[in-house]
Amino acid sequence: PLWQWLHRRMNQRQRLNLIAFCFALNAALPLIGHYVPRLSLLENPLLPYVPLGYLGLLFAGDQVLNHLTIQRHTGLYAVIAFVAALIFAWLLTWLEFYRIEPGQKYWFMDHRMVPALPVIVEAISLMVLGKCIGERGQADDQPSGKPSLGNRIIAELGGCAFGIYLAQDLIIAET
Repeated sequence: PLWQWLHRRMNQRQRLNLIAFCFALNAALPLIGHYVPRLSLLENPLLPYVPLGYLGLLFAGDQVLNHLTIQRHTGLYAVIAFVAALIFAWLLTWLEFYRIEPGQKYWFMDHRMVPALPVIVEAISLMVLGKCIGERGQADDQPSGKPSLGNRIIAELGGCAFGIYLAQDLIIAET
């Protein structure tokens, strides 16, 4: 209900500003503050529990679904952004790995940001890529009503997503 109330009362520019504010406050600023302490926000113990990043993802998903026009290279840009975010997350993990004591667990990204900035970029990239494949699949659907290969891939991956979501904390904690 809150999302619907906000969505009805905001125009396109306000929604984009809200997305940027949510991601900046909940993901980008804590990351910058970790590496540049002079730029850090006051350490707020409630920041990880305020779901601004998820609110931003909710509005970003709406933007991708309802307002993004797929162009010729949109899918390529989404793949490039996804790979760049993976490399960025790997570099941060590599950097932080050498800062912890032997035997300790690596929780930097989990404790600082929920969700982390690279995860946000990856999620939005996958949303855009999914829309690209879905629109291409709709164009390729056969008259018999049988879904195209692209639509079957999205349906299969979507079926796996919930199980991955449920198992992620266990896998992260055990690695």
